[in-house]
Amino acid sequence: MTDVTDETPETPETFETAETAETPELPEDHRELINDLSGIVSDYPYVEPELALTVLVDAAKDAFAPAAAPAPGSRALRERTGYAVLLYATCWYVCHRLAETGVPAAYTEAANALSAALAPAACACACADGPGSHPNDLDDPEYVVEVGVALLSEEGRAYFAEEYEPEPAEMAAYDCPAFLDHLAGEVRLAVSSG
Repeated sequence: MTDVTDETPETPETFETAETAETPELPEDHRELINDLSGIVSDYPYVEPELALTVLVDAAKDAFAPAAAPAPGSRALRERTGYAVLLYATCWYVCHRLAETGVPAAYTEAANALSAALAPAACACACADGPGSHPNDLDDPEYVVEVGVALLSEEGRAYFAEEYEPEPAEMAAYDCPAFLDHLAGEVRLAVSSG
């Protein structure tokens, strides 16, 4: 006599372990954006920099358009944060390579729009140290491009958390209005010095 059980056999689709769990991935268009912007900030562009950065700053202006404060975890908050970081990552290139174009003025407009949308830009970090806990590892433009693109989407944030293992307070600090306003000020300063 055969022993019959009601258990569903384990198949690759139903059985998952830590070794087989999928690592979060960035959407394809975000991987392309990282590639394009990394080429620009490393001064070996694969795309036309003026066009790519104009598209970037236009998307940032849309994300910074005046509206009620975005809800925590919302798409609007992710985009505001991601684009602020991306403008910061690319502003040196705009200052030094595109100074004679309309791109620096567009970056200034975007930075002003971000600051206006954040007003008042009080520190809202969940971390005990306040502004001292804001991200300060933003010296490598290629890394900052990867961070900025990752911050644009939920999938990107999951990828970033898996790849770099930041503490929750570290992740939350990227969304802090005071931190974003600081980045806007840095963008304004960089593009005005060109």
